[in-house]
Amino acid sequence: QKLNYFEVETQERAKIVVNHFLEENKPYILFSLANYEYILIIDNGKNYIEKLVLYDKNDLIKLISNTKINKPNDFFKDAFDTNNYHQGFINFSSDFFNGYEVTAHGGTTYFVMYDSEKNKYGESFLSLLVDPNPINKKLYGYLAQKIIDSD
Repeated sequence: QKLNYFEVETQERAKIVVNHFLEENKPYILFSLANYEYILIIDNGKNYIEKLVLYDKNDLIKLISNTKINKPNDFFKDAFDTNNYHQGFINFSSDFFNGYEVTAHGGTTYFVMYDSEKNKYGESFLSLLVDPNPINKKLYGYLAQKIIDSD
């Protein structure tokens, strides 16, 4: 699927945020709202690290919070299970939405999960509130709530 300019820009900004905080190949989940607010969750081996980040129009990256989440944690273990994700890119023009009446509200979101081999899963360019949602509803709700609560 050919990506539009804004989708490519979103991917590029996400890579900059990830590269700012991730020094080696570790599995991570990234969720963003409007290319400004980001949640980066890193599987650090012995724990998870959850970072809330702002990336403004002046290209300044600001860490708002940095939380360590101890393992075992079934919620995050499930979030990093690659079997729970589609492969390929999903936006509102994707086949995923064929045959559905789609409800979408709010700002533009970007979601992606990478494993330690740099394989991409669940990449989606959607809205803050979307139904049906290709991402696990519990995880997506958690990420969206974190973004909302950060304001």
